[in-house]
Amino acid sequence: MICRIEKENNLPYFALTGEILSCCFDVMKELGSGFLERVYKNALFLAMKDKGLDIEVEKPFEVIFRNKVIGRYSADLVVEKAVIVELKCCECLLREHQAQLFNYLIVSQLPVGLLVNFQRRKLEYKRLHRREEFALDEEEVEEPVLF
Repeated sequence: MICRIEKENNLPYFALTGEILSCCFDVMKELGSGFLERVYKNALFLAMKDKGLDIEVEKPFEVIFRNKVIGRYSADLVVEKAVIVELKCCECLLREHQAQLFNYLIVSQLPVGLLVNFQRRKLEYKRLHRREEFALDEEEVEEPVLF
């Protein structure tokens, strides 16, 4: 347990993501579950503003391929120009949601993302980061499959 806490404290933007999650828990405590995603986004925006955090809502990012824009997406919230907060209201977080956030991190070049699900009574969240921002332990790194 102590080893895990020390390891978590070394994660990039650990204090900031802790503040963001604290705001998420506050929102969940005050609103409960059952609202639409945009309601939680608005409440979370206000909770984080109250803590003095810099937040961008629906921040647009472009997907570039061969020097051409081939798509665009908007991050739900970008906090302190460092953390993407992607909100969900679904039965449970899926690997597809994690893949979506990971792709957002790559395109945005931001280091950390939080995936937060407000659908259930207990807040569900995942913390993701770009690999180049934080070296993983060797047993956690998956080798790519070559074709």
